[in-house]
Amino acid sequence: MKFLDEKLVLDKYKDKKILVLYGGISSEREISIETGKSILQSLLDMNLNAKGIDFKFDKFDIFDKENPDIVFIALHGKGGEDGRLQGFLDLKNICYTGANFLASGIAMNKFITKKLISMSNVPTAKFFKLDFSSFPENFVDYKISESENFKKYIEDNILKETLNFPLVVKPNNNGSAIGVYIVNDIDELLIAIDKVKEIDTEILIEKYINGREFSIGLIGDIFLPVLEIRSKNAFYDYEAKYTDGKSNHFIPEDLDKEVLKRMQNMAIDVANILGVKGASRVDMIMEGNNIFVLEINTIPGMTKNSLLPYAAEKHGISFNELVLLILENAYGKNRK
Repeated sequence: MKFLDEKLVLDKYKDKKILVLYGGISSEREISIETGKSILQSLLDMNLNAKGIDFKFDKFDIFDKENPDIVFIALHGKGGEDGRLQGFLDLKNICYTGANFLASGIAMNKFITKKLISMSNVPTAKFFKLDFSSFPENFVDYKISESENFKKYIEDNILKETLNFPLVVKPNNNGSAIGVYIVNDIDELLIAIDKVKEIDTEILIEKYINGREFSIGLIGDIFLPVLEIRSKNAFYDYEAKYTDGKSNHFIPEDLDKEVLKRMQNMAIDVANILGVKGASRVDMIMEGNNIFVLEINTIPGMTKNSLLPYAAEKHGISFNELVLLILENAYGKNRK
C-alpha cells in the first residue's frame, strides 16, 4: 500500500529550500544530532535542496540568511520541542514540521498533558507535581534528602493524600527518559528529588505501574503498528533506548484486535486533545487489562534504534517515504 505518490511529492519539493535543525541545547543533544543527520541524508539522497544546521539558539539570523521554505525540526527537548522555536518560526512566517507552538508547549509539559487527558477520561497513572520555582530562590540548591521538614511535607501532601510506593520521579519538562527514577521508600524518593531538581525545577511524581510497555506512532491520520518494548534495564530508560542490545521492540502477536484498536484510539485521542499534528508517538503501559498513557512525543527520534522508523517500515513505509510524509504534514505549509 502506497501512502503517497513519491514522484509527485518530490516534484513538489524540488524547488523548495529545506533547513534541517538538530543538536540544540538540551540533554538530548547527541540523539538530536543523530536524528537530524539521518533526516538530512535522506533528503539529500532524494536530491532535495536541504541543508543541516547544528542549532544552539545563538544564531537566529540564520533564517534570514538561508531564507528556507520549510524548517525540518529534529531538535529534542528544551528549546526545540517545547514550542519556543515554533513560536519564533510562526512570527517569521516560516512553515515547519511537527506540532505548532501551543501543542508543542503543552505536550512537553508532562503535568499539563496528564491533567488534560485525565480530564478527558484518558487513563493515566496518578500523579503529583513539585514546583521548586515557587520555593525560595536558594531552595533549588537545598538538600531535600537532609530536611526533616520537607520529608514531612512529602508525607503529608503526597504519600498520605495522593500516592503510595513504588513511585516514579522524573523531570516535568524533559525527554528520552533522562533523570527518571523508580523509588520504593521515602528516603529513595527524597534522594531522587535532589537529583531531578538539578535537571528541572518542576518534578513529576507518579504511581509506578508494573506492566508491558507499548508505543503507537502517528503520521497525520496514519496509524502505525502498535509496538511492544522490552528493556533489559528496570524500565525503558535512556541507556535502553539508545544502546544496542539493551532493549528490543516488536509487533506483539498475543494481543487481540480489540486491545490494539483501543490503544490506537487512545493515541489519537491524546493527539487530538493536545492539538498535536504531524508525526508523533504516544507511549503507554498495560497492567492486566488496564491501559495507561505515559506521554506523547511531538518530535520522535529518527535514529537507527528509534521506534517511529521501525514501525513505519513494518507498515510498508520506507525511511525516505517517512521523511516525505512528515514534510507533507508540515505546519503552515500553505502560508508560502
